[in-house]
Amino acid sequence: MSVHLQGGTILVDDSGLAGTVYFSDGTMLTVKTRWTEVLKVTAFKRDLFAYDLLCIVFESVGMQLEVDEQMEGWEAMIAALPIYLPGIRASEQWWDEVAHPGFATNVTQLFLRDQTT
Repeated sequence: MSVHLQGGTILVDDSGLAGTVYFSDGTMLTVKTRWTEVLKVTAFKRDLFAYDLLCIVFESVGMQLEVDEQMEGWEAMIAALPIYLPGIRASEQWWDEVAHPGFATNVTQLFLRDQTT
């Protein structure tokens, strides 16, 4: 029996964010990170042959949480990022940089926590 990805959700609250993916066999996997633990945020695109998929990776010590624009909660997460990660680039500042040109990865750093304090 082949197991495949059926979808995902992004949940945002005052403490952090969680990404959950659901599989065809009924299992699911959730990865969580606290806002205070996020060290770096990077946006990029995956080339899926017929179209591109915009993705964001949140890096913390020892883990990465990757979410994408097809996941439920994407828009709410994009709106919440400046609230919870002061200094992150607003979506108006990076969206075109990541989206164009088409079918290129366009890796773009959105946030880097100052760890000198």
